[in-house]
Amino acid sequence: LTLRGPVEKLRDSQARALRGWNGVRNRSDVAIERSTGAGKTLVGLLIGQSLINELSRRVLFVCPTRQLVDQAKSRAVECGITTSSYGGQAWEGEADYRDGRRLCLTNYAAVFYGKSIIADPDVGALIFDDAHAAEPVLRDCFTLKIDRNHSLFDSLRDLIREDFTATSQSFEDAIAGDSSKTLFLPTFSALAKADRVRGHLLNAGVDTDQNTKFAWEHLKDQIEASMVCLSGRGIEFAPPVLPVHKLPYFADTVRRIFLSATSPSKVSFVRAFGAVPEPVSPGDQSREAERLFVYPVGNNDAEQREETTRLIAPRKSCIIVPNNRSATQWPETTILSSDKASLSIDQFAASKGEDKLLLVSRYDGIDLPGEACRVLVMDGLPRGESLVDRFIDETLKVVSLRAVRTAVRFNQAVGRIFRSETDHGVVILCGVGLRSWLQSNLNRSYL
Repeated sequence: LTLRGPVEKLRDSQARALRGWNGVRNRSDVAIERSTGAGKTLVGLLIGQSLINELSRRVLFVCPTRQLVDQAKSRAVECGITTSSYGGQAWEGEADYRDGRRLCLTNYAAVFYGKSIIADPDVGALIFDDAHAAEPVLRDCFTLKIDRNHSLFDSLRDLIREDFTATSQSFEDAIAGDSSKTLFLPTFSALAKADRVRGHLLNAGVDTDQNTKFAWEHLKDQIEASMVCLSGRGIEFAPPVLPVHKLPYFADTVRRIFLSATSPSKVSFVRAFGAVPEPVSPGDQSREAERLFVYPVGNNDAEQREETTRLIAPRKSCIIVPNNRSATQWPETTILSSDKASLSIDQFAASKGEDKLLLVSRYDGIDLPGEACRVLVMDGLPRGESLVDRFIDETLKVVSLRAVRTAVRFNQAVGRIFRSETDHGVVILCGVGLRSWLQSNLNRSYL
């Protein structure tokens, strides 16, 4: 490979990771933990090529976003590996992938959405990059979302309302859009109403609507077993544990390698992938990036936000907020839009000015190494986007589960500007809630 690309050798820790995996390569599920910037993508690509050589079957390298697929493709070129790719319903090198001659680079959505053309029994192995970030993406693929502007919303709302007669005001508050109210339909009620709900959904054409048909493919026979959550923004149906075991490439004969920069709990892995993988830890000995964490002066969120605005005024900065409401507190910024994400990121990374890039609940998948960005602002405590996550975080308040999930998002966010051991920068922690959470969890193993 070194004769075909500029990468001439592996770091010692990368070699240890490969040797560690090779010792358990026949296991169905293996997890390799590598710190941010330690070269786990290269390790994953080499594992993928090794499996192609061994199995002569279809092998997938799966990333959270299309942008990371492009980065993995560039990395493959650097080390002399020829790949195929699939994304946005477009193939590159499909025949070579189908014949088991090339590793295929793709994203989680393409692999896990209903009706996926990649979900076939001929897949011999999958390498999941950034596996610690997978659960929200996978859950989104398995979640049927009925927006409040959808024609179905009113009829489903009225069907559910009778189950909240004893707490009617909470129901009305949630439906009106109170962000602190996310309601969970009791499972016995969801079971009793399953046939009527299914009828409403089919009559509205969820099986043909572009926005709902992919999730419906997963849930069409599982409505009675689904969790039902509702709020002012809509109604969501989702399985409590993702039924990935029903997908053909989660059979015992398929090998799955999980690359992670953070140590998710066993609960998180089971919730996302239905498995507890064999761990491989190469024990990275490279020094960490130099990170300075700053608490801005202020007794409340508004004062801390004002002080942060003053601090970052002359500096190019990336700001991450948990929701659209928080985004309105940062008016002099460029908000990253999904349709022009790559262009906006490239322009921001290349800028030599005082640009401000705002990310709304984007804690992973955006890489701004080195001079691309030296200042990161975290405004507020990271939280889940799905109604199920919000119900667990804000209503049930399951402390242990909530803390681990928040820690994963926090570590992901910090990793946006620290991509290698030579990086350095500042992270400004803005918000009373974020500061309080950090002070309560700094000594925990997951942070």
